[in-house]
Amino acid sequence: MRSVTRLFSLYVLGASIVLVGADLGLLQPWVPSFIAGSGLDKVGHLCFVGLLTILFNCFLSYRFVKIGDRKFLVGTVIIVVLVSIEEFSQNYLPTRSFESLDLVADYCGIVFAECFLRYRQPKSSIIAIRLQR
Repeated sequence: MRSVTRLFSLYVLGASIVLVGADLGLLQPWVPSFIAGSGLDKVGHLCFVGLLTILFNCFLSYRFVKIGDRKFLVGTVIIVVLVSIEEFSQNYLPTRSFESLDLVADYCGIVFAECFLRYRQPKSSIIAIRLQR
């Protein structure tokens, strides 16, 4: 578990540095213009947020929350909220611009991560969920 905590902490630190740098406009000279125009940034959003979702849920030991009749991983719900806030906040930053396709790519990464985690979930978590029913 300590290795998951370290990996998650390093990932969050790196993500925070990138987001703050982007919000301050410090990354624009370093990012080639062909990335934005080719759609590679959307793939980056998908992979970046998907991996964040996986690491966060591992860090939280695959805890579930019930929303309506469905169960979702707690980390997934938190990531959806945080990513939504971060993307919509770009409307108010002069160095950033909101793109709905970025948000779609983020959500796709979250959905893929949720599906992957449910498929690869540790047996102990599956047993705990069945016992709760």
